[in-house]
Formats: sequence, C-alpha cells, structure tokens
Amino acid sequence: PTNYVQQGGGVVAFGASPSSFAAASTTIAGNGAASDAPDQDVNGANVFVFGAPTFRNSIVADPVGTGGNCSSGITSLGHNIDDDATCGFGQSSDISDNDPDLGPLQDNGGLTETMLPATGSPVIDSGTNDGQVVDPTHDQRGLARPSDFAAIPNVFDATDRGAVELQAPAGAGAGAGAGPPS
Repeated sequence: PTNYVQQGGGVVAFGASPSSFAAASTTIAGNGAASDAPDQDVNGANVFVFGAPTFRNSIVADPVGTGGNCSSGITSLGHNIDDDATCGFGQSSDISDNDPDLGPLQDNGGLTETMLPATGSPVIDSGTNDGQVVDPTHDQRGLARPSDFAAIPNVFDATDRGAVELQAPAGAGAGAGAGPPS
C-alpha cells in the first residue's frame, strides 16, 4: 500500500546540519503526498526536507499523487538517481530525471519487502560502496554487495544503486557474459 500524507510520504527530515539525516544505499519510492484543501501546497511525495540531508548511492522515485519526489534540494554525495529532477542531485555520478525501473514492493527475500531493479535498469552495476558507513558488503536483504553482471559495463565498482543488489547468476563472473534476469 502507498503511504499518503501532505508532505514527505517516505521521509520527513528536519535539521540545519548535513549530518541531521543521511541516506546511503537507500530506496525511497512509491510514496504519496496529497491534500484535500485547494489552498495547501503539496511537497515532497517521497522526501520532505528542511535543512541539508545527505544522500549517497540512493534511489528516489515513483511519487504518487500531486507532489514531486523531493520538496527541495538534497546534498548529494554522489551515485544517486531520481526520476523527476526535484531532488537536486547534481554530482557527475548522479542520474537525474531518469526512471530507475523498479519492480513492485514485494517479498524478494530478507526481513522486509523490497523493490528489485528490472532488466536494463540504470541502477544495476552503476553505483559505489565508497564512503558507505553501514555494512557496505550487504544489501537490505543481507545478500552480498557488489554482485557484478559481466555483460554490463561497470561505471564505478559494480555496486547497484539503492537498497537492493541484484544478484548475478552463480558462475557468471567477469567474462561470462551474464546479464540481469529477464
């Protein structure tokens, strides 16, 4: 089910310093911001920020309702992607205004539901573990990170952007020509 509120359906972050909120290898998607009152602004369907939170190797996408992804710019530490250019991701390693092509929120293993990147998603093998402070060797499901698809040119260190690391088939190491599952 989608989470609907007036502001920040996924995250509401308040604070004046960049360290007040930090997202690393996180997926925030499919949240909504809506209002029944015609004179109320709707901001940040996925992320409402006041201050300067930092994002690294994260996905913000698929806002539901009338608000865009983010209420204002976020301090990017690189390797982020959003699909509507409202987050202010401007580092050379960021991808802005591009669909990350995520599957539905569902049980993909692990303790929580996740959204797997689809075949051809720009998040596959295009991120980095550099600078991660929380277990950079595993995804949200506890699976190994990175898991390299040999058929996809690595932009950085073959880590996927966001919370989920799509797993290459066994024996599909470098040179095997394996691509993501279809």
